[in-house]
Amino acid sequence: MDLNQIRTFVEVVRAGSFAAAARALGLPRSTISARINALEDHLGTRLFKRTTRVVTLTVDGKMLYESTSLSIDALVASEEKIGRGAGRFKRTLRISVPAEYPQQQLALSLLDFIVKHPEINIEAQVTNRVTALVEENIDLALRVGVPDSESIVIRRLGDFSAVLVASPDYLKASSVPLRTETLAEHMLNSYFVEDDPSRESSLTFLTLGGRNARIKTNSLELLRQVCLSGGGIAYLPLPICKNDLAEGKLVTLDIDEPKLAQQHRLYMAFPSHKDILPAVGALAEHFVKTLG
Repeated sequence: MDLNQIRTFVEVVRAGSFAAAARALGLPRSTISARINALEDHLGTRLFKRTTRVVTLTVDGKMLYESTSLSIDALVASEEKIGRGAGRFKRTLRISVPAEYPQQQLALSLLDFIVKHPEINIEAQVTNRVTALVEENIDLALRVGVPDSESIVIRRLGDFSAVLVASPDYLKASSVPLRTETLAEHMLNSYFVEDDPSRESSLTFLTLGGRNARIKTNSLELLRQVCLSGGGIAYLPLPICKNDLAEGKLVTLDIDEPKLAQQHRLYMAFPSHKDILPAVGALAEHFVKTLG
């Protein structure tokens, strides 16, 4: 059997579609289809049940995947280790990053990395949804908050504070005293995680006002804009609003509030020890230096 065909087959299974496998391998979709068709012709069987949206394994396809996937991983790892010894990699890395992470800092970090490693491509999925690392074929995910049990491998990048903020215009216009006991009388705004149907975010330090929040959103950028526009008070992660605070567009509120003293974690999540191939490890080390 052709190893390129087997590797393509494994990638289609993990990616969930021919199009996603094409992106991960950096190949045209027609090439993916041609390789799978050739492999099926060689084996004399169908490996996938195809629909317009997804592909699922047949019984023979499942048997082939179970017998070849680990061997393909070992071959890819060997290829990357040899490439690393020569100072180069050949791989498309799929990463997931929060939509609210400061984009300029991340862009500069990624550009610096691909300049140093010109044979690596980056596919960045930007979403506030907690991605399923294995099912969505993610090599590395940046996450904020409390590490979840699905993230088998965790590496801490750093901590940050959340601050209670409002605009000077809002504070000037409000007739409500700004004290801990009167905070609930102000216009409070809150955050929720988009895939949490209860709207009770695991990032509890941002859920100011709870169910009674005037504006509740899954976008920290929208929450920031509400505050900048004089729309009330919210907790914001310091990296999101530090420039606004420095320029006086927002101010931190002098309230004796325990949440203000809490530190919150930025970390990297990986699907497993086995999947941290050299190129992924190199990106992780780069993030430690540039984002930590």
